[in-house]
Amino acid sequence: MIFHHFTHPGTALIVAGAGLKPQLKASNAHMTDGLPVVWLTRQHSNVATKADVDHCKRFGVDKKEGDLMYGGTARITVRAERHNRRLMRYGHFLEKAGLERIAPQIMPYALDQWYVYLGDIAAKNVDASLPAWQMLECLDHHITTHPDQDARDRFSDLRNQVTTLRTDQRVAFRCIDKLDRGESRPTPMHVRLTSTGPLNPVLDVRTHMQSPLPHFTPNAPDNSLPLLR
Repeated sequence: MIFHHFTHPGTALIVAGAGLKPQLKASNAHMTDGLPVVWLTRQHSNVATKADVDHCKRFGVDKKEGDLMYGGTARITVRAERHNRRLMRYGHFLEKAGLERIAPQIMPYALDQWYVYLGDIAAKNVDASLPAWQMLECLDHHITTHPDQDARDRFSDLRNQVTTLRTDQRVAFRCIDKLDRGESRPTPMHVRLTSTGPLNPVLDVRTHMQSPLPHFTPNAPDNSLPLLR
């Protein structure tokens, strides 16, 4: 089955290297009774509709049409087997956890269209590619926040290359853990734009003995969980 995970564009790089891991945030811990999960959805959009706005208004939540209902602007695609025991439709999860009281507060579609995954999702099962316009936002985030100057310079070089692509052209990440022959020393982050063809640009990410994004913390700007109370 194909699912989506909405998040901050800057997170796509770490997801490409490390996959998706369960998270728990105070703002919506009540939705899983404090259990960290990976949130997935079958929805292709997280933009609020008029029906969403009307529903939120009944519970005192201020939303406008066009706002994000949950997560961020980057849509990541996830593959998971239908019968995977760690994958649960959210409505079923609420029943199993004895949290049926939450159901009336949630958008009706969430019970069938949202899923929780109780464990890590490997990077090989995640497509974190982004359209070029959104890849620029991702790179800008890391140019601004990465603590290593060499990494920031490499991100800046990548940004210059991505600007030559069509704005709707998708760019993928590929993470590699070992040094190329001929590289004289390890660096905290090595990235370059390669291509498997004119329509398939790829960002190669080489990591050495550490997370590809050491500046990412649990407080990073990743609103990947539903926002409604």
